[in-house]
Amino acid sequence: MELKFWNHNIIDLDSENDFQQDKDLSVLANAVDFLNIKLAKKLPHETNVLEVGCGVQSIFYDNILNKDNWAGIDVFEENENGVKTIATKIASVEHIPYQNNYFDYILSNQSIEHWREYGVDPVAGLTEIRRVSKKDGKIIINFPIHLHGDKIFVKGDFKKIDNCFVAAGLKIINKTAVINSSIPNYKGWNLCGFPDFYVRSLSNNEETSYVVEYEATPIENATPIIKDFKKDIPIKKRQNIFSLNAHHGLIYLAWKIFNKIKTKIR
Repeated sequence: MELKFWNHNIIDLDSENDFQQDKDLSVLANAVDFLNIKLAKKLPHETNVLEVGCGVQSIFYDNILNKDNWAGIDVFEENENGVKTIATKIASVEHIPYQNNYFDYILSNQSIEHWREYGVDPVAGLTEIRRVSKKDGKIIINFPIHLHGDKIFVKGDFKKIDNCFVAAGLKIINKTAVINSSIPNYKGWNLCGFPDFYVRSLSNNEETSYVVEYEATPIENATPIIKDFKKDIPIKKRQNIFSLNAHHGLIYLAWKIFNKIKTKIR
C-alpha cells in the first residue's frame, strides 16, 4: 500500500514494532486501534475526555488510565445483536448534552463519515464539538478515505473535508495517514458497494482505502455558541436507502439501480 498524493504525516504500521496487528482485522481497523492506543497512552491523568460514537466497545476506553474522566455518546442504546452501548449518554453529535467548554479532549472514531446518514451535516457536528471543547482543547477526528459513508470521504475530497473544519471554527493542527506497506492496495470501497469509477472521479485519488486522523483545536476568537445543552432533543432517524444512494449523485444512483436489476434477472 502506498499513498501517491498525501503530503502530510504517514505512519506505516509495519514499522511500529510496539504495536501488534490483529490478523483478523482489516488494515483500517488496525489503524484505528493503533491511533487509539497511542492517544490513550499520552493523555494526562486528569483529562476530561468525550468519545463521540463510542458504540459497544472502545479500545481507547480500555487503554486509558483514568476511566472516571471518560464520557461517551452514541445514538444507539444497543447494536443490532442486542449488545448494549458503553455510552454514558444516548445523544447525537448534533446535540451533545454537556455544557460549553467542558472537555480537554474529544475523540471521534470512524463516525464523521456517517453523520449525514442521520441528517447531521459535518459542519453542524463539528461546530457542536467545538462548543463542548475547552478553548485550548484537542479534537481528534479519524475517518476512512475511499471506503463508505459521506461522498466527500468516499471520494477523498480533502478540500471539502478541510472546509468543514474551518467552517465549524476549528483550526487543523495536524494530519496523519496510517497505512500498512506490506498489504497490496486495499479496495475497501468495492466491499462497501462502490464502483471504481466513482472513487476515481477525483483526479488526485489514491488507489487504496486508508485511515486519516485530523487533530484540531478551536480557533481563537471564534464566534461563541449559545445553546441550551440541557434541552431534550430527539435523535434523528437514519435516512432511507434511496436518500443515502441519491446523496452520491445520479450517475452512481443509476449504476446502483442497474446492478440491482441485473442481479434480480440472474
